[in-house]
Amino acid sequence: MPDHLQSIPAAMRAAAVMLILVAVLPADAGGQQVRILADGTEVRLDPSETSPVITTMASGTLLDWVGESGAWYAVSVAGPPGEDDVIGYVLASEVELVGAGVPPPVAPVPTGVPGTLIGVPGLEAQYEDQRRRRTSGVRKVIWSLAIIGGSYAALEFVPPLQVPVPEDFEDAESYQSALDRRDAAETARTVATGLGAALGAWGVAQVTMSWRNMRSLELELPRTAGPSLQEQYADAFRMRSSGKRKLVWAVLLPLVAYGTVEWVPYFDAPDMEDFDDPEDFRAAESRRDRAESARTWAYMLGAGLGGWGVTQWVLGARRMSRIEATARMAALSVPLGPSVAEVPVELFANRRGARTEFGIGLRW
Repeated sequence: MPDHLQSIPAAMRAAAVMLILVAVLPADAGGQQVRILADGTEVRLDPSETSPVITTMASGTLLDWVGESGAWYAVSVAGPPGEDDVIGYVLASEVELVGAGVPPPVAPVPTGVPGTLIGVPGLEAQYEDQRRRRTSGVRKVIWSLAIIGGSYAALEFVPPLQVPVPEDFEDAESYQSALDRRDAAETARTVATGLGAALGAWGVAQVTMSWRNMRSLELELPRTAGPSLQEQYADAFRMRSSGKRKLVWAVLLPLVAYGTVEWVPYFDAPDMEDFDDPEDFRAAESRRDRAESARTWAYMLGAGLGGWGVTQWVLGARRMSRIEATARMAALSVPLGPSVAEVPVELFANRRGARTEFGIGLRW
């Protein structure tokens, strides 16, 4: 401490500190209050419309003013007996300031005004936006698969784009032109594959993030953000039915492809002794090769469709079972005696295979 301050008596130093504090603190910090203007005015935990409500106040109630945050006033709410007071927030438009040194009223925060502030969408709008993003991601994944599959199918099944055979051309110029056409097609396929992969990655990212955000919104406020049980059950039923149809097509496609190649005489493996003209024999060989390639693609398509169908069937059936258990749980009524009424009671349902277990849990 400097020497010139040490020479000041302790009493005078304390008085100086008190004067400094009085000068720094607002003059009305201890006496300023707010008066509730209407019955049922909500006091929230945070300065937000979506924040939990601490309590509601009747008209004319006086609360100690603590501070302000945008369009909200921070007020002190009396806590339970033996506990500290709670700081809550009330809209400035729903109260009036009373007491000495009342500052000017806080204007409401503008929303939706171009160039200033943008209003935060509600849970329903956020949920619908995430659903649109998820749908957009699914479309991108489908288009990516279609682009990649179409580019490969074009080079394998379109005759002008297939690998040229020198014997099929009359002169070297025509053969070279076919080679150039094949090279251009392969380059286009490479570009299409890269574009499809990027589009698919974008779609997968959209689906993943939107699905995660939707789950978060449903857990935060399921009654507002989530669809009703009937709508969820209908979606799950349609998913399971779609999976069944995909499984049927996954079985039919390989069978039809196999039967066409093996039993239709037009696609039989050619025998040179059955042809008088070598060109007819080469044409039959090429036809057989294309048919076998188409059969391979049908097998691959059937396998992918089958995997998709099994996934949809299983997920749809599981979701239906959970919704059924939830509906049974919601319809279950348990009378509470006076000895239990004071204790928080939690009903639960556990799914174990084909059985659903119900019970009551006490949260202490």
